Amino acid sequence: LKPFCIYQAQPHACIYNFPPMAWMKTLLLTACAFALSAATVRHGHTAHAIGRGILSHGKGSKDQSTATSEVAPNPHHLLSYAANHESSFGSVYDAEHPVIVVGLGYQKCGTTMIASMLGHHPDSISGAKEQHYLAEMRNASGSCVKAGPPTRLMDYIDDCFQGRWPMKGQVTLDFTPTYGVSDTVDELVRVMKTLENNDAEAKIRYIAAVRDPVSRAASAVGMKRKLGSGLWANMSDAELDAALLEELRLRKNGLNRRYISDGEYAEPLERWMNNFPAESLLVVNNAHLNQYTTWKKIYSHIGLSLPNKTSWSNLLQFVNDDYQAIQARKYNETGTKPYVASDAVKMELGKYYAPFNERLWKLLGTEPWWG
Repeated sequence: LKPFCIYQAQPHACIYNFPPMAWMKTLLLTACAFALSAATVRHGHTAHAIGRGILSHGKGSKDQSTATSEVAPNPHHLLSYAANHESSFGSVYDAEHPVIVVGLGYQKCGTTMIASMLGHHPDSISGAKEQHYLAEMRNASGSCVKAGPPTRLMDYIDDCFQGRWPMKGQVTLDFTPTYGVSDTVDELVRVMKTLENNDAEAKIRYIAAVRDPVSRAASAVGMKRKLGSGLWANMSDAELDAALLEELRLRKNGLNRRYISDGEYAEPLERWMNNFPAESLLVVNNAHLNQYTTWKKIYSHIGLSLPNKTSWSNLLQFVNDDYQAIQARKYNETGTKPYVASDAVKMELGKYYAPFNERLWKLLGTEPWWG
């Protein structure tokens, strides 16, 4: 049983987020960036202005050479690679081909942060963060419209990335957190196998972010209250406790309750791993997304150049501040606050998830990432 990792490509994705009045400046800066890139790439490095500072990349930096030695695991020593509690599996990609990066999941596990961090890279191509295109064919919430499953990667690129096919060293990004859940993963496997068979030259790298399922379930329920969704909108913490325990009871009775089942990571990941090579999937521990070593593995896995540590830290702060501001606005709009599950609820969820966690550690070949 083996996991995977994915790579994506698209240049200057962040250009599409600029306000209208900034277009002329954007075009000028883009032209300058291309000129700078052409002048510097011969010396083994590039630089790109991003966030609050300069995002620097390349083999010419000490950080890059360090990352190469740390990120490239011996394929015969996956246990030692996973034992650092940050990530498991994956491999260094040499950027010989453009890469399609697909985020398998999971909801409330940091996919927004990963998509945002990678989306600021000059060699990434982004559309909507969640395309809902490769699976969940009935879902109309993504930016793509289609009549049925895609059969060519070009269809996917045309529909979701406005035909911006990645060049060598570039990646496209699609982080739809429900791609890898138990009721969707088989559909995604069928679609991706078709796409890989029809476009043999394209490289696809996958990323799955996981989190302590107890806190993930509480966060998922709390999100419904934060967004003012249906019956969840006006619930107190005690009422959310009762609702979450009811979801757990229904799940134990065999019903597919997503608030609970989305944290059963091992089962869908195992089905995925039975169909794709180990090096294509990188499994990332959400609790370590604030660590530089984790991001070294992510950038390396999909074939993107690595920012130096200072630039990475500035970008991480920028992304976190932006996310927190958005969350504060949502809470203010609904007059709610973050949900904190009671100890009793956490205990019940912990007992339920214990065997699923053990199965995950065995699958990844690692010591536990959470207690």
